[in-house]
Amino acid sequence: MLERVNEIIAAHADCDVKDLRDDENLVEDLELDSFEMMQMIPEFEEEYAIHIADADLKNFRTVGDIRNYIGVKTGKAPESTRKRSA
Repeated sequence: MLERVNEIIAAHADCDVKDLRDDENLVEDLELDSFEMMQMIPEFEEEYAIHIADADLKNFRTVGDIRNYIGVKTGKAPESTRKRSA
């Protein structure tokens, strides 16, 4: 259910969705800037029929933060953490 979260993030980060891990930092690892972050928010809101409060955005540091937040807002447990083998 939350696979679209990774698809949206991967599209904005210009990376392969299979390579995303929950512990990846949106800014440091994926090099997303604030403008790109703001572009993702309406996509999440539309995809999951939720509202993301501006005050909550400061808590979005990792892929997992977004997945957990959307999981809570939708009442769906987030999928297991994806790990990339080293």
